[in-house]
Amino acid sequence: MIDFTSSARLILTSVVLFAWALANVSAGTVTLIENGQAKCTIVVPREDEIILETAEDLQYHLQKMSGAKVPIIHDANKASGIGIYIDAVPLGAAVRGRRVGRNMTWPDGYVIEMIEFDGKTSVALFSTLSEGIVNAVYGLLEDHLGCRWFTPGEIGEHIPKRRTVTLEIPGGIEIVKPDLEKRMPWYNGNANKYLDREGIGHINRWYRRNRHGGPRGKVGHAWNDIYTPEARNRVDADHDGVSDLTPVVDGMRTAKFAGNGLCMSHPKAFEIASEWFTDFFDRNPDYDHWSFSQEDSIKFCGCDVCRVTGSNQGALMLRMSNRVIEKVNEAHPTKRITIMPYEATLEPPEEFIPGNENLIPIIVSMGVDQIQAKPRIPQFRRQVERWMTMLPRAWSRDYVCWSGGPWPLFQSLQQTRDFYISEGYTGVMDEYLSRNLGTDTHMWLSGRTAWDHSQRIEDLLHEFYTTYFGAAAGEMKGVYERIEQHMLSASDVGTAFANLHRLYPADLMDDCLARIVKAKAKVSGNRTILARIERDENCLKATRLWLNFYSILGQANRAGNRSRRSEAAKACQSYLDFVDGLNGTLSFGGGGIRKYTEPLGKGLAGTGTNFTKGRPDESWPGRFVYYDWLDQGGKITDAHSWSRFRIGSHGLYIDPGATGQIIYDVRTTKDLQFKEAFLPGRHTGWDLAINLALPEDGHNGIQVSLDDGRTWVTAFEDIDTSVAVIKFDLTKHVRGTNRFLL
Repeated sequence: MIDFTSSARLILTSVVLFAWALANVSAGTVTLIENGQAKCTIVVPREDEIILETAEDLQYHLQKMSGAKVPIIHDANKASGIGIYIDAVPLGAAVRGRRVGRNMTWPDGYVIEMIEFDGKTSVALFSTLSEGIVNAVYGLLEDHLGCRWFTPGEIGEHIPKRRTVTLEIPGGIEIVKPDLEKRMPWYNGNANKYLDREGIGHINRWYRRNRHGGPRGKVGHAWNDIYTPEARNRVDADHDGVSDLTPVVDGMRTAKFAGNGLCMSHPKAFEIASEWFTDFFDRNPDYDHWSFSQEDSIKFCGCDVCRVTGSNQGALMLRMSNRVIEKVNEAHPTKRITIMPYEATLEPPEEFIPGNENLIPIIVSMGVDQIQAKPRIPQFRRQVERWMTMLPRAWSRDYVCWSGGPWPLFQSLQQTRDFYISEGYTGVMDEYLSRNLGTDTHMWLSGRTAWDHSQRIEDLLHEFYTTYFGAAAGEMKGVYERIEQHMLSASDVGTAFANLHRLYPADLMDDCLARIVKAKAKVSGNRTILARIERDENCLKATRLWLNFYSILGQANRAGNRSRRSEAAKACQSYLDFVDGLNGTLSFGGGGIRKYTEPLGKGLAGTGTNFTKGRPDESWPGRFVYYDWLDQGGKITDAHSWSRFRIGSHGLYIDPGATGQIIYDVRTTKDLQFKEAFLPGRHTGWDLAINLALPEDGHNGIQVSLDDGRTWVTAFEDIDTSVAVIKFDLTKHVRGTNRFLL
């Protein structure tokens, strides 16, 4: 093997020698299937199940394309006719692709080569990794034979029909390397919640066919795996029973924050992680990287050492991660660790801290507008640009389809991808929160452009509409574009489900459903295209049913009308029955609207009604629950009024020294009265706002008014809302009333 990385002189010499070899090979063309008869044999090792399964998928596609079933064998010296050698080669065959160094195909690229053997030209597919060999098969099918996998499942496939299948590799060899090293946009568990095992299999096969992949390793939350209770408990210098790795919050290092954060400046934090990763890569040499990323919603340390070690939490994270990977690389020079600038660590360091070459930061756009293109969001653009002056690379982690409704935001995807590439991103790890009209297409576009960034989404969409919808392309393109244009024009919607009617107004859904009727009429004789259209139609129907329910519910709440609430319950049940009918199919995903509608006893807009499947009225009147999470500032509008607070990236903010208030108007119908009332402490979302911002002489309180705010009674004051289990009993103040201000 020629080493392409030994020295600058050898790199240049190797490239010249290799180019000379290619220049002396004529264009390679072979006929695999002729007039419906197989002229080839697929040769694949017996040992690797994934490669064998991929070979069977190649067989499936060639048969569906031509009608010919190509045989699969395992002995490379017994191929009949033209061999398609997948990670195999007959004895005595000269194969140049074996000399290609891994850096030329990093991380999971491949070589497709025409080889001369036994008086005939055959095809060989190689890679240094099994993942690359799998990609070679799908690269052959997609790039050379025109196959496409637009959406999961059989109806999402496009396999061109031809009785004769010819393969041409210009120059006789093709060396393929993906443009982005990490290409793994993915549906999370909520999006796949209502799929059966077969449906999940369709999704995973779709990923593989579209060449999702990248370096081997884990991303995601990992501190709890590394800083286990046992590891933390070993670090207790003053023997007070509280680990010295516990973060200092409000000037105190207390047991209630044990395991919920980390003192990143403590030397033992560095030592424990360094030892953990060194041992991990000793035991798992096949992994390229592993995660060193923080957990969700943790406490960050404010001890004296942390305050002087870095300008902010992002600086502390970067300094600690640099030290860890430097130590790990002493034993494992090529291994990497992933970190996540996320939540409190998203703000870049004020000082310049160069990131180690073997760090892989995954920049998470938590709390950022997910509808507009990322370069159009000034604060986030500034954060990314600042981070990328210090980091060697980054992977993206954006949140797609938080709403649960249609998501054909293809213009935003193109602009965001161009921005990330220009800043030095080398991977995409975007998380798709729901499945609906547009999300499969969005992910297909993301995967295609991640593999080859020269492909433009406008061109890919033209192929999608014309190939996927056929004669109905015009109408369906109109549906997608109408929704996209409206979503882009709806500004400042946040992530509040109370604002979904602004993203998906009923008249827009009705217009799109009418267009779909016309689209179906144009392809009435094509069962496959009809099924594709009906998949999208189901998504729009579900959204329309939800909008109908939400409209009736709003009218009932505003009027305090019990009969209208009964209508809302029936409308809710209609929505749930419809989407339940799609369970196990690939038409519709969980999460989003469904996630917040199904358990409505936990209070959508404070209805107090628990809509459960099959029994919409039994629990009314029942437990009244009003949740206003105040997360990301999106739901402050659920409050009756507020003052002095402002919306920030992690919730609500108030200036030092200022006094602010949030007032809720809590009511039920006149024929009902409150029997009990409790305010759940942590669920108020005061944790960050109070515990991280409240000065020592600051105060807080809970007040109740029964006379429309003319007089107030203080129920609680100077309370600690960070306690894990706490509940404020308001019963004595509001029992027997049907309305109060809180």
